[in-house]
Amino acid sequence: MSPVPPRAPELRPYRVFAWSLWGLVAGVASLLLIRSVVLDLYGRPPPHMRGVSSPARCLGDLERLLAELNAELWTASGRGRTPDEAAARFTRWATRWEHDLDDVQARCALEAAPTDPVRATLAEAAAHLTELRAAYVAHMERFVQHGGPEARATRAALDKARAQIRGR
Repeated sequence: MSPVPPRAPELRPYRVFAWSLWGLVAGVASLLLIRSVVLDLYGRPPPHMRGVSSPARCLGDLERLLAELNAELWTASGRGRTPDEAAARFTRWATRWEHDLDDVQARCALEAAPTDPVRATLAEAAAHLTELRAAYVAHMERFVQHGGPEARATRAALDKARAQIRGR
């Protein structure tokens, strides 16, 4: 093995700069990695802990939730689904929707009795949304109870007719 030739002393400041730059980049990358791990372990704050939203944004969120609730009731029972399938789809969707409503209520500080009259009105609207969802769930249950046997009998008659037509 041959000996390593000595480095040129006039390039020493450039080597110090290059190693310092490398150390700085490695340090920043390490800190970002540690921050990422800590956030994954301990999580980020939930939406309601990130600050209270403006009343205008809260109003928009509640209007969006109302539109979604109304739309889902009609799309769940459409498209040739049986009443049982429609109710199961609506129930799965309503669970996710309730989580969205809870997030909006928390983010907009509507859960406690708000002292601001605008927030109090928004809290009332959120309460009505909850009642409306319960009414829609009851509607779906009645749909299954009363429409289910008729829907199944209709489907059976149509399938029988299709089989008879194909058998000709």
